[in-house]
Amino acid sequence: MAEVEGLTLAIAESSPLRAAKEIPVLSPPEVFAVYVPSHVDREHDLLVGEHWLFFKLSESEWFTERRQAAAPKASGPAAESQLAPLKALSGLDRAVVPYRESKP
Repeated sequence: MAEVEGLTLAIAESSPLRAAKEIPVLSPPEVFAVYVPSHVDREHDLLVGEHWLFFKLSESEWFTERRQAAAPKASGPAAESQLAPLKALSGLDRAVVPYRESKP
């Protein structure tokens, strides 16, 4: 509140002519991280050190480029036929995926 020449004025932080922006102007890229502990690859006689794998799921976007529709939700776990190429990689069974399943 401010008083000017006997009048009391209310000062708002945002303009009444435009809605306050709750969406960032530039959204960061969506990244999925997987931690892989150190393991021995007996087939190639290698010791593979612990490391992180980062998968970029989406690029950064400007507010004007943002998708109107939300990304589709997973309908359930992946089928065994879809997981076969991943399961063929040695040591992947010990990888840690840092995420939580949402509870309904």
